[in-house]
Amino acid sequence: MLRIFFGKHPKEIYNTEVYYANQYDKMWITEPFAKKIIKDIDDSTVIDPDLIENDIFGKFNSTELSADENA
Repeated sequence: MLRIFFGKHPKEIYNTEVYYANQYDKMWITEPFAKKIIKDIDDSTVIDPDLIENDIFGKFNSTELSADENA
């Protein structure tokens, strides 16, 4: 289940980009729960740990999922 908290939280992450880069393990993306969330939120399909496919954006690396296109 995805949970969203508003306000301060004890395990708050301030810089999600840096946190993600330091904590990322490409194998988690192939787990059934991760695949379902990615499909539900981004309407994308996980092909393998390094490849995701989307009808609009085509194929891209898993580290680019939900990335800021202007970064």
